[in-house]
Amino acid sequence: MNVRVSRALLVFAVLLLLALAWLGVKGGIEQWPEAQSLGQKVQRVAQFAYGVLSVLAVASTARTGTFTRVVQTSWLVAITVAGGMAPVVWGDAAWGAGLAAGLAAFVVGLLVLWLLSTGTRGLTSA
Repeated sequence: MNVRVSRALLVFAVLLLLALAWLGVKGGIEQWPEAQSLGQKVQRVAQFAYGVLSVLAVASTARTGTFTRVVQTSWLVAITVAGGMAPVVWGDAAWGAGLAAGLAAFVVGLLVLWLLSTGTRGLTSA
């Protein structure tokens, strides 16, 4: 893969992760006093976790190994849980809507991790 393309993919992935970091931490903090039910509290923690893990994912971009895999897997789980639970616990949507939202969050998360992996792979092999 062309080094320019790899850099572009990496920059795009990092920008997406930084935006998710901001949204996750900001939303988690804002929802902290509002969460009343157990579901809302779990979703709030998952949202805050994906925000923090987004920063760790960016910080571990140049690394390989167990730490990076744990961070990326934890991030994917957190964003899937937060995305799937939000419409159900905050918007009173049906479980089917939550399942669809969780699946969509999972697919988007996989796409972000693919961009990150492809971007870094192209730079390390160049």
